[in-house]
Parts: sequence; C-alpha cells; structure tokens
Amino acid sequence: MFALSQKWGLISPKPVAWLIASDRGVYDAIGKFLEDSAQGKMDVVGPPTIEELRKVRPEERSQMMLPTIRLTMEKTKHHLTQQPCIKVTCSDKDLEAIESWRVQAAAAKRGTKLELN
Repeated sequence: MFALSQKWGLISPKPVAWLIASDRGVYDAIGKFLEDSAQGKMDVVGPPTIEELRKVRPEERSQMMLPTIRLTMEKTKHHLTQQPCIKVTCSDKDLEAIESWRVQAAAAKRGTKLELN
C-alpha cells in the first residue's frame, strides 16, 4: 500500500502499482473513480510482446490488435488503520501482461533493443 493522495491509500499487487505510477492515464482514471465520475472497471491497452510481434508480418504490424488488460477498482478501508483505500485488482493473466510491459519499459530505459528477427 502507498499513498495515492493524503486521503486515499492504494491496495494492489506490485505490478498494478507500477502501472498506476508509470501511466498518467491510469492514474487519472483512478482519480475519476474516486470522485465517483467513472465506473469501477477500466481497460488498459499495452504494447505487444516480442512473441506477438514475431507472429505478425512486418506490413501487418500497424494493424495488429494490441493486448488489453482489465483493472477492477473498489473503495474499501485498510483492515488495521481503517484508512480509506482503493483496491485495484486484475486477473493473474493480466498481472503477467503488466509484468511483461514493465520488463519492456525497463529494457527501453536501459537502451536495450529487443530483437524481432
């Protein structure tokens, strides 16, 4: 759990917390949910994996479907402190996708080029 704001805390798996911290659109959507101006489910589109890109011919890559994950949000309270929290969860498969995105982002930050062959 880390502080999303002074009023709200965040309960989520580490990969989801990374996604929230690294994607302003996701962070803003959570803020809208907290203001009661958005639904409790959000789809997030991410980059394809290297394996997915290898399956598609180069001329088709601009039209390929991108991977999408679904985040579910609910307002709750921390079980010990009773601090208001937002709980953000997703499926195990989506957690794996987010971790793949994190690895790709880290490689790009280091300047490592992921080869397609």
